[in-house]
Amino acid sequence: MITEIEKRQLQIQKMCYNIIHKEPLLFLLQMKLLEYLKMNLHLIPQFEKHATPRNRTSEPL
Repeated sequence: MITEIEKRQLQIQKMCYNIIHKEPLLFLLQMKLLEYLKMNLHLIPQFEKHATPRNRTSEPL
């Protein structure tokens, strides 16, 4: 008997397979976008690792 978790894992694997094999350009675009976001997150104030005094007093998002 297959559990709900295993069923969900299989769905996710199938989705990943489809994205990689059926939509390779989309997959590459997603990877590039992710890479770009990772490199540029520090430019967005709320994602700074070390908050400046200005950010400490601001309201939480």
